[in-house]
Amino acid sequence: MKTQPEKLAYILKWLTLAVLALNLLVLPALPFLLSLRYNYLTHSKSILTFIPLDSAMLPAYLFSLCFYFLCGVCSAVLLWQGFRLLKNIARHRAFAMENSHYMARVSMCLFTVSALALIRTAVWLSYQSFAQVLMAYNTLFVPVFFIAGLLFRILAGLFRDAAIIKEENDLTI
Repeated sequence: MKTQPEKLAYILKWLTLAVLALNLLVLPALPFLLSLRYNYLTHSKSILTFIPLDSAMLPAYLFSLCFYFLCGVCSAVLLWQGFRLLKNIARHRAFAMENSHYMARVSMCLFTVSALALIRTAVWLSYQSFAQVLMAYNTLFVPVFFIAGLLFRILAGLFRDAAIIKEENDLTI
């Protein structure tokens, strides 16, 4: 009989897989979606392209495209590692050594997103006022994703220690 956490992990595993599938569908469409945004800003609503029509916006477009693509790749890796972790938990294998590795990879993705958000915030500071940049949601990503990365790094260590204790316990007669 499955416990409540195993049942929830089973449901969450499939929800994570669905979000991962949507993420992988949106990633190749990023150039088109961003060009819609940049072309809408220049009031060129009738033409569908994969780059902004205003060449002055091309550097900002390319910078945003790189930022969103790298964050999208990190989120895909994060979701895949989360799916694998939840699959193990649903199979009643919460304290397996590989779960520690999955959490360590998640923490690296979170640190990467935090660093990308910090770079984006620094670039924005050169174009906009200090108050506008600090009020942007992107500035919030830096500490939130950094703290989440630290939390997952700690959890990875705890799961590693628990897996070692479980292995030693399983070998004890």
